[in-house]
Amino acid sequence: MAAPIPSREARPTTTAWNVAKTLVQTAIFWSILLFLIPAMIYWLEGAMGLGTHRFAAPSWRLAGVVLFALGGTLGLTSGMMMAIRGRGTPLPLDCTRELVVAGPYRYVRNPMAITGLGQGAAVGLYLGSPSVLAYVLAGLLIWNFGVRPGEEADLEARFGEAYRAYRSRVRCWRLRLRGYEPGREQEPVAALRTAPPGRHVLLYDGHCRFCQHQVGNLSRLAAPGAIDLVSFQDPGVLDRFPGIPYDACMRAMHLVTPDGRVCSGFEAAARAVATRPVLGLLAYIYYLPGIRLSCDLAYAGVAAHRYRLMGQIVEAGGCEGGSCHLHAGGRSHS
Repeated sequence: MAAPIPSREARPTTTAWNVAKTLVQTAIFWSILLFLIPAMIYWLEGAMGLGTHRFAAPSWRLAGVVLFALGGTLGLTSGMMMAIRGRGTPLPLDCTRELVVAGPYRYVRNPMAITGLGQGAAVGLYLGSPSVLAYVLAGLLIWNFGVRPGEEADLEARFGEAYRAYRSRVRCWRLRLRGYEPGREQEPVAALRTAPPGRHVLLYDGHCRFCQHQVGNLSRLAAPGAIDLVSFQDPGVLDRFPGIPYDACMRAMHLVTPDGRVCSGFEAAARAVATRPVLGLLAYIYYLPGIRLSCDLAYAGVAAHRYRLMGQIVEAGGCEGGSCHLHAGGRSHS
């Protein structure tokens, strides 16, 4: 992980001053990153004879204007949340004094990054410039892999368990359907990391006939011998993977990578298939906008009623806490 970005919390001051600083920062950001640099790229594109590749048209311009306006509104709202609720600004050297879990931050962890990139794409659409869109894509990669790890490490260092709980329940890029409410969400969530097993381990419900059948199919799609299929219902299994609770496993299968990273649900299936060369590349289609949300919703619906599909296997002693009975009766977690 990248080293945390050096940060200095905003000095105690009035809300009005934090709002003013945030507006000034936003104006500077828009002027440089959304107007000056795209204008220079657009000029260079023409000077290099690449103007023939432009796709400017009234429909693209209209889409750009609408996207820029929507992104600007969301970005300003997010900035105000940081100034008012966080008692700071979006600038790392004048960052918030409080963890912000309000407004857009209840639905996605990085609304300002999303809106900034969306506004950049809007400028590219308005200009009809492939080069400006490539600039936005480069910005996405730089922010996601160069800036974000340091920001998240800094937030974890300053806000500890409150941030870890927030990060485990609110995604970086994918919107939640229902806003996050700290203190009210009691459903256990698996840790992002656990004890490294040294190889891929897929934790599935061994009491579910449908699950057994599907993980068998999944293992055939994955690289031969790359994944150990382990029922979390077997005694002592979850003791090997601290941070992955039983109730979370009852809602979704979990894939543990050799270095201890944890993913669940449909993402676990995608990651399992990704162990196979060439075919595995198709698994990353899952991460495209819209596809991930659709796959996750479908998975949650099937998982909630899985015992009704092919029945269940109840061994001597039954299931912990009567959980099999709850699932069979259609009252399972989704």
